[in-house]
Amino acid sequence: MTPRGLGRSTTGSRRLRTVALAVTFGALALTLSGCSWQEVLGLGWPKGITPESHANRDLWLGSVIAAFVVGIIVWALMFWSAAFHRKKKGDDEMPRQFGYNMPLELVLTVIPFIIISVLFYFTVVVQQKMTHRDPNPEVVVDVTAFQWNWKFGYQKVAFKDGTFNYDGADPARKAAMASKPEGVDQHGEEKVGAVRGLNPEDRTYLNYDKVETLGTSDEIPVLVVPAGKRIEFQVASADVIHSFWVPEFLFKRDAFPDPAANHSENKFQVSEIT
Repeated sequence: MTPRGLGRSTTGSRRLRTVALAVTFGALALTLSGCSWQEVLGLGWPKGITPESHANRDLWLGSVIAAFVVGIIVWALMFWSAAFHRKKKGDDEMPRQFGYNMPLELVLTVIPFIIISVLFYFTVVVQQKMTHRDPNPEVVVDVTAFQWNWKFGYQKVAFKDGTFNYDGADPARKAAMASKPEGVDQHGEEKVGAVRGLNPEDRTYLNYDKVETLGTSDEIPVLVVPAGKRIEFQVASADVIHSFWVPEFLFKRDAFPDPAANHSENKFQVSEIT
């Protein structure tokens, strides 16, 4: 190649690198312009308002950072091999083989298991924290799902400092919702229903409270709960399966009809709202 041709090639390469850098930084600026630095550092994970959500966020960040580290190492080794160990012109020597290198194979087998074990450990720790239930929560809220809205009821308030105590359960309304099969069989005995001896339309598995807020097609129900108190949510559905999800809790609990009969856990707690 002549010096003139070499100069043109070098100039073209520099222009190409300049354009590539400009495009990269421009795309990065557009991506980050709509995000605060907290959102960027959160790697897409929303900010929660409970200790459980903070633990969930920390688990997410740790997992993503670990994935980045592993990915960077893998990509670095790939590019290193491609750049410095590629076949050169005139080099016909057989490359060194590592197919039966037992120490290397053991290391490459053990390291993934260590990574999986660490992730599994911290996942279980966070899971236990998020599913833990205190036997005496300070506030108990009944959450009833129905097509197509929600009903919230205040079942119990019992602050540990004794400043406020309230029993809001309404057992009379609950008993009134019982629906037994009508009529008798050929032996003159009362018919037994298919579900706990009751009609499928029976709704006594739902909780009823003296103070409730009911959502309608024109009104969104508002649930008011205190900050700094352990709150238990008891979730059930009056018809089909729903999902009770407060985005700031970073936690979702499915609402099943008759949770006990469906062997589903319908309670969860937040230690406090911060």
